[in-house]
Amino acid sequence: MSYRKEVHMEFIFVCSTSMLHRFLTTAEGLKSWFCDDVTIEDEIFSFSWEQEKERAKISEDQAKTTIQYEWLDREVPENTVFEIVRSPLTRESVLKIKAVCDDTLVDEEEIYWNNIIGELKHATGG
Repeated sequence: MSYRKEVHMEFIFVCSTSMLHRFLTTAEGLKSWFCDDVTIEDEIFSFSWEQEKERAKISEDQAKTTIQYEWLDREVPENTVFEIVRSPLTRESVLKIKAVCDDTLVDEEEIYWNNIIGELKHATGG
């Protein structure tokens, strides 16, 4: 029997935190790297990937540095959390991600995020 496990990752970006925030919270931004399509209605994000669809509710902290997607269509409530931090030394943006997957699929989850974050880096210019 497999269990759900949190996976934590960090990625460095050479764009502003506000630009990164737009790519994480707007339909146009999300379509450029995360999903095939997304619509937003009444604060519910409806994502689609090929034949799959999933809905999520978003919440943010006041500073808009932590963005949490609460997945609505899963049997057990799960969240994907993005935290944007500005490095005071390098002035780079650091994107911290917390995702959940089966404990037997941690390596695949990390490969998945590395691939799509590559798309996000390309979309943000680095």
